[in-house]
Amino acid sequence: MTQRTQEIGIRMAIGASTGAVVRFIFVEGMRVTVVGLTLGLALSAVAAKSLSSQLYGVTPWDPATWLTAPAVLLAVAALASVIPALRASGIDPLRAPRQV
Repeated sequence: MTQRTQEIGIRMAIGASTGAVVRFIFVEGMRVTVVGLTLGLALSAVAAKSLSSQLYGVTPWDPATWLTAPAVLLAVAALASVIPALRASGIDPLRAPRQV
């Protein structure tokens, strides 16, 4: 977000609302998270069978694990995305182009 301060300031200067800026930053952060989760779950599914001998007390296809881990990661990523998004909504459009 810090690297894109000028871009966000220009967006706000030409009329973007604070809600639009928050949505923009949040969606950018969550897009990366969803791609990473998708790839991670796919690779985990492939590796689950070969790692089954090393698991203790859980099956490779334990539904609680397959649902809880991605849910926790999504929640953490949402929080990590919304904090910079809210900070970005407070950028002064007149000062942003001068900040580096």
